[in-house]
Amino acid sequence: DAASGNLLVSNLNNIHDVLLRRHDPALYTRLEKLEIFPQLYGIRWLRLLFGREFAFRETLMLWDAIFADSCPPSLCDQLVVALLMALRDLLLRYEYQDAVQLLMKLPSNLSVTYCTQFALHLKDPVRFPKPSG
Repeated sequence: DAASGNLLVSNLNNIHDVLLRRHDPALYTRLEKLEIFPQLYGIRWLRLLFGREFAFRETLMLWDAIFADSCPPSLCDQLVVALLMALRDLLLRYEYQDAVQLLMKLPSNLSVTYCTQFALHLKDPVRFPKPSG
């Protein structure tokens, strides 16, 4: 449905232009310079609630956090930013092709627990301390 697709794209643009720019201006600028727009990876991430990005068991842990946080899920926006920031060092160093490959197939050692805790911190830093690691 075109309307829901447009909603998803505008939500992704908001995540990129507002949240990512606020939390990590350098990473935002790098992705802009490489012309890696959030639709490229974000549609896949959000449509399947990160279901293709992690092993099934980790995905279930992530979904628990997403739905425990609020319904409809709003933690997803911060999760996108947390994932990008978890990959920050590589994304700042990689050129376009490697960066896109990284975003389409996240590293298997990426910690779902860390990303979830970091997303909660981004959403509510008073209630959730920044995770170490």
